[in-house]
Amino acid sequence: MFAIFSTIKAYRDKNKEIGDYLGYPDGFGTDRYATETPQPTIDGKYPMPITERVAHLFTDCEIVESVEYEETENVD
Repeated sequence: MFAIFSTIKAYRDKNKEIGDYLGYPDGFGTDRYATETPQPTIDGKYPMPITERVAHLFTDCEIVESVEYEETENVD
């Protein structure tokens, strides 16, 4: 499952809230719950994976089962 955020600010605010709840940075190399800048979905929104441990912190979010990303071409 994923929470979907319309803005990067909303995504980062939730990431900070969860990080604070989990005690990140924790001194063991974990700085945050999710990546700082996620790949946007095909419709330009920002998905954050939901783990069971913090699912209760997403009650105010749009929740989806899966997300679609634009295809990107790998350039070597």
